[in-house]
Amino acid sequence: MFRTATAADTDAVLGVLMGAFGFQADTPKYRHLRRMLQNAPDQWRVMHHDDRIVGTVHIGDKRL
Repeated sequence: MFRTATAADTDAVLGVLMGAFGFQADTPKYRHLRRMLQNAPDQWRVMHHDDRIVGTVHIGDKRL
């Protein structure tokens, strides 16, 4: 089930991306993604189960 993202989701998603894709904190790519997630929380959503993120993240038409 999808739901609108919350502020806490931003940190969770960034943590997953750092682990899965080797993102490093304080790099241009990390800062850009963090800004994108924080600036438009109503435009992205997460797949979740029992309040845990379990699937893809959609930002507008983009899928992470």
